[in-house]
Amino acid sequence: MRKYQEYYPHGIMFHRFHKHDQIGGSITANNLEDIINIIGIDRIISPSKWIQKCIDDNLDNRDVCLTFDDCLKSQFNFALPILKKYNLKAFFFVHSITFENNYEYNELFYNLIYKKYTSFNIFFNDYLKKMKIDIDIFTTTQYLNFKDDLLSKFNNYTEKEVMYRYLRNIFFKNDEFNESLKNFFAPEIRQINKIESIWMDINDIKSLSKSGHYIGLHTHSHHINFLSLNYDQQKNEYEINKKKLESIINEKIQASSHPLGLYNNDTIKILKSLDIICSFRSNTLIPSGHKKINPSFYEIARNDVANINYC
Repeated sequence: MRKYQEYYPHGIMFHRFHKHDQIGGSITANNLEDIINIIGIDRIISPSKWIQKCIDDNLDNRDVCLTFDDCLKSQFNFALPILKKYNLKAFFFVHSITFENNYEYNELFYNLIYKKYTSFNIFFNDYLKKMKIDIDIFTTTQYLNFKDDLLSKFNNYTEKEVMYRYLRNIFFKNDEFNESLKNFFAPEIRQINKIESIWMDINDIKSLSKSGHYIGLHTHSHHINFLSLNYDQQKNEYEINKKKLESIINEKIQASSHPLGLYNNDTIKILKSLDIICSFRSNTLIPSGHKKINPSFYEIARNDVANINYC
């Protein structure tokens, strides 16, 4: 079996899982098992040990932890049994907006895309046509710079997936992107009646915590334009998230991951003020302006599972 060749302290970042039909880069339980064996169980340390090593400032280059973002039900259904099989504990970074019976629209749209269309490309072409979006915007310097930056971090994205993220992250302002997709998927959204089919519920989070997994912060609403928020708005996102999650698990939370990998100096100040010990970003590049891959415990690298050759 091939060996995992990344040697620096970092997390492995997981999102979606599937049993039959793939959804936006999702993997199977068997894929997770293969990845664990490629990395090597001896290299994977528990969240509690990871946090203590951060406190003691003695993370080792062989240290790897497993992290799961976005509170997805598929993680509970498909990843958890594999973690139990190997007696592994992981970080689960959880937003809290869905506990109020509200949608986290980024994930909702992905589920609707793959439920309605056979491929992302077919969906995106249909979306551009119906929303009457001028494709010339994808020839601008702004788009090309965005594309280069995104693919330097996540080189598995297709051209249409890059375009989608450009519209979501840059082109549309405030909630315009969400509103456009709400209109596009209006009939399908009206038919959804079980929010729990996509996201974990409070009992799932309690179960994870009681089983020894670590529940961490991921902001309240998982704002897709998080860097557009000022200091007070960012702080509100994290304070609500922390209060809700700590009330659910009855434990103090000391770890977080940056939603969509988005953070700035304000974010780090806020996390420190909330007694967070460590926070994870979403790529393995050396952050701009720094010389180390992990310039601080609030900017710990993570390798996206898509970058691991497990096939």
